[in-house]
Amino acid sequence: LAACSDNDRNNWVYYLNLPQGTAQYAIYELNIQDSTSAPTVYSGPTPSGNSNLAAVYFSPNKDRFIIFSNTDTRHYLYWVNSTLQSANRIAGTGSVMSASPLAATTITNVQTRSMTIFLYYMDVNTLLNRIVGKVTDDEIHWYANQVVEGAPPMKVDTLLTGVVVEEKWNCLYYIPDGDTEFRAF
Repeated sequence: LAACSDNDRNNWVYYLNLPQGTAQYAIYELNIQDSTSAPTVYSGPTPSGNSNLAAVYFSPNKDRFIIFSNTDTRHYLYWVNSTLQSANRIAGTGSVMSASPLAATTITNVQTRSMTIFLYYMDVNTLLNRIVGKVTDDEIHWYANQVVEGAPPMKVDTLLTGVVVEEKWNCLYYIPDGDTEFRAF
């Protein structure tokens, strides 16, 4: 489950479902304004049934980007532009844990019509990873994939969420391995 908003009147919720008559999961988009729900149609890999989702809204182009993990033996993260409708693999994410929680925070630069996405996920060693994406026009260019230094290993079944603080840093919340409560990092 993931959601994004244009911070005005438009809100979208994304979830996985099996379209009638198929055996592959699809990402559905629910438009909160008119309560319509339909599969997000795109070309490329399909999400795995246990994939978590992340979604962000890019205001200059009114694009929505949805992030998911695929069904391949080696899980990768992919992103889909709701307008272009094609899935693109995020390079450097081949170590993502199956069913990894996902969290995305963003900072938009109105003057340059660009946005920076900070995407967080769990790797196969249960470590918190971050990859940075730069959105310009309708594309995301990903770089700087790394383990988040100082963040403790994650509990395998934790959820993950994040917020931007004063447009300067990200604060993430998850349950560390060996703990029972969410902590901020």
